[in-house]
Amino acid sequence: EPQWRFETKLPATLEGDENDKIELECSVQDEDAECDWFFEGEKILPELYPDKYEIISYGKVRTLVIKKLSSTEDLG
Repeated sequence: EPQWRFETKLPATLEGDENDKIELECSVQDEDAECDWFFEGEKILPELYPDKYEIISYGKVRTLVIKKLSSTEDLG
């Protein structure tokens, strides 16, 4: 299994208000790198919650879009 590294990392804290759209973005060394997103130890599966999450891969950039932030999500 390839060992990919992040070129940029997520900020230590991020703030948003309930119902805000939030985008978390990082970049990886290789355009083919796989990137999974997790919340409280659980893998985020946008296909199960398409109205809530979207994952975008473009070149080396990986973005998680939280379409509508809820009060149960602690981003800090």
